[in-house]
Amino acid sequence: MDKIIFSCIFAFSVYCLLAAAFNAGAQVPSPTPLNPKLPSLFVIGDSTANNNANGGLGWGDPFKSFFDPSKVNVVNRARAGRSSRTFYTEGLWEKVLTEIKAGDVVLIQFGHNDGGPIEEKPARGSLPGLGEESKEITKPDGTKETVHTFGWYMRKFVADTRSKGATPVILSLTVRNIWKDGKVERGSGQFSAWAAMIAKMGGVDFIDLTNLVADRYEQLGEQNVATLFPKDHTHTGPEAAAINASLVVAGLKSIRNCSVCGYFSEKGDAVPKAEIRPPAPRRPLPEPADPKLPDVFLVGDSTVRNGEGDGGVRRSQWTDRRRIRQSRHRKGRTAVRRCAHAHEPRRGGTERADGRPRTRSAQEQPAQEILFSERKKRREAMNSRCLTARS
Repeated sequence: MDKIIFSCIFAFSVYCLLAAAFNAGAQVPSPTPLNPKLPSLFVIGDSTANNNANGGLGWGDPFKSFFDPSKVNVVNRARAGRSSRTFYTEGLWEKVLTEIKAGDVVLIQFGHNDGGPIEEKPARGSLPGLGEESKEITKPDGTKETVHTFGWYMRKFVADTRSKGATPVILSLTVRNIWKDGKVERGSGQFSAWAAMIAKMGGVDFIDLTNLVADRYEQLGEQNVATLFPKDHTHTGPEAAAINASLVVAGLKSIRNCSVCGYFSEKGDAVPKAEIRPPAPRRPLPEPADPKLPDVFLVGDSTVRNGEGDGGVRRSQWTDRRRIRQSRHRKGRTAVRRCAHAHEPRRGGTERADGRPRTRSAQEQPAQEILFSERKKRREAMNSRCLTARS
């Protein structure tokens, strides 16, 4: 009798554990060994890529059907509920890294969970931004942790991937079923924009999945898209997961020298290449009317020079262009500096405006010194031009 009771209790405990894991969307990596003779295409991310709970499905599962399994291993190592921070701190990335070899490709997509609480439960948020800032915290379980920025974790994934001789590809976020005035939300917070910036700064291939998916959803319409999300506004069902997977394939085809584009199945071959949005055209700046005239340089942001690159329509309302040549150079977040004052000494980077010493962390020091050196060079060049003009 005791054995029967014990067996029932044990079976019920196992059932509860399995049910809890299923409801939480927890994913256990497939035990199927990878074919070491084939290149591998890894996916790392969150539940939008790997999720089988409550009728949901992440795009990483149908993504496999677009590739020929005799040519490439497609490995979905994304894990539900993870941010870039927790995917790293829980050792999930370390496990993936042991599987990566030279010639592999790693698709990196995070952000949906990075905006969550940093210290309070579930304590998975990363610090906002792309810098090198960090923060010492105490988690709800009492353990200490140094939390870094979203950019730090993403750069870590990129650097580690490259160290193994593999190729990283950064993806912007999938799109949530949130609409306003007939337009779907394009990205959660700033994470899609930050992903694009990280890719650009690091020379990493980038797939703008956010806009690819948003364009497709707006073609389908708000009412039709609503049926593609069975649980909430973030997690897709099977149909939307297949749409997102096909758009990842389309994005891969748009990458120059795509190393995995020779491994598609017939289904993958049928997916058209994504159309890359061209940047907004910029008008060329006008040439100076007379190169013999002295120069006045204006530097600043779009309030000095408009976004079309023509300097606006009133650039010479206070100057006589027969006697002076005017040039404009747009520089984001840069204050206007007139040539007439370029020779005046400027306060160094070690003091604040009120004269108090400015303190910088050890991590900031090298970057700041480079910045001040570049500023000094620009000032010297401007001084030289001003003196030449005066002479």
